[in-house]
Formats: sequence, C-alpha cells, structure tokens
Amino acid sequence: MEYLIVSTAVSDEIRFAGSPAASPLIAGGGAGLYAYSGARLWADDVGLLCGKGNDFADTLGPWFAEHGVSTAAMFPVDAKTPRTLVQYLPNGERVETPLYGDSHYQRFVAGIDQIAPYCPGCRGMYIFREADDALFWDRLLTLKGRYQFVLLWELSAASATPEKREQVLSIASRVDILSINRTEAASLFGCDEEAGPEFLAVAGIPLVFYRRGRDGALMIRSGERITVPPEKSFPVTDPTGAGNSSSGAVLAGCCQGRSPEEAGMMGSI
Repeated sequence: MEYLIVSTAVSDEIRFAGSPAASPLIAGGGAGLYAYSGARLWADDVGLLCGKGNDFADTLGPWFAEHGVSTAAMFPVDAKTPRTLVQYLPNGERVETPLYGDSHYQRFVAGIDQIAPYCPGCRGMYIFREADDALFWDRLLTLKGRYQFVLLWELSAASATPEKREQVLSIASRVDILSINRTEAASLFGCDEEAGPEFLAVAGIPLVFYRRGRDGALMIRSGERITVPPEKSFPVTDPTGAGNSSSGAVLAGCCQGRSPEEAGMMGSI
C-alpha cells in the first residue's frame, strides 16, 4: 500500500448542539476513516489499518462496499465494531465518548506488530495516537528510518497538555509533519490561541499543519508561516472529521512533492 492510514473506523452517533437527543445522525466515522477519505481524494492506493467487529458487515460494511474501500488491512477484534457518541457544544467544540468503553475502543487500534508488515513499499503514513507510549514511538520511528516513508502525526487532544509537552515535542521533532489544531496548540503550550504558531515555529518540528477551522490553516516550516485559505466552494453541513480528512490530504500532497502551500490547499479542499 502506497499510503497507510493507522487509526480507527467506527460508527458515530452525532448529536448537534440544540438538536433533540432522540434523533442523532448515525454515520461512519473515526479518525482513520476520515483521514482515509481525505487521502483518497488525491491517491488511489490507500489502506486503512485498524480493527473491526464481527458486526462489521451490518454496520460499516455496506458503506465500505459502496465506495470501494478495501478492508485488506483490517483485523478482527470483537463482536462489536466501536460506536462513538459525538456531542457538539454551542461553542463548536465537541465531546467524543466510546459507547462500549475506552478499553474496548483501544483494542481496535493497531500496534507495531500490525503496522510493520505494511511498511515496505509505504510512501506515506498517517497516525492518530497519543504521545505516552515511548516504546511504540521508538519502534515506529525506527521503521520510518528503515523504510523512509513520510510520517504525519495528528496529535490527539488527550496529549495536548503542558504536562506532556516535552514528550510531544520530542516525537514531533522526529516525524515529518505534525497536524495540530489551534485549541490543542493553546492547551499544549498553556497560551492563548494567537500565540500557538509562535511556539510551534521555534519547536524544531520539520513541518506543522496548523488547523484553524473555518479560518483555514497555516503551514509552519523553519519559522516561516504560510497562510492557507479555507475552501468556501461548498456549504458546511457537518464539521466532524474535517481535521482528520484534511490531514490525510496534506500527507498525500507532501508525498507527491507539492509545496507546503499546495499541500495545505489540498487539505482545505
């Protein structure tokens, strides 16, 4: 597989702020499925590496089949495919709760032994993961050095805290692209949102995809900040997964030799 997306595919139960709790939107989701979709806009050979439940044929399976999404890199885990409650708040933020529990959800996240067989021939890898597991990251970065794939890490909100800043920056300095939104950056550095890019510009990270929602993005490299405008050709009906899908597109753009500005525009699209 030319591009490997390492994260989860779940069923999302989406509840928008102010909408009746009895009528949620049920949709395919999970960081992996959205990142896969973003990369697939720009590349054909994309694989999704994650676990699936025995009920997959009745939950996500029909959508996968309709859109030609390969399940070749997915592995069986449990009776039930993960399901997540996505509750939007009036300020636009959201809270995500695994309905079968966090320990159930974590079993569907691929480990190094599942990632390693797909590294030969991999051109670019997307990973959505916390910073805590030092052994995992050491092994993954060893694989990156051996097989020379481009590695994009989308930071999870749980790792965006001042207490984990040292771990995060150590890992980010060794990947090729860090994807982070402005709320996460402000939390990571303990600053206001306006100051986040200043800290990221001097953090020694090769390339930062700094996501600003409806305001577009910044591509930050060697202290330079390139403004990427938002794509306004389409009406926004649901922002769920926008960060994941734009990150998948940015990975494809960087692997294809696009400039940071062009890769960022691919993410906006």
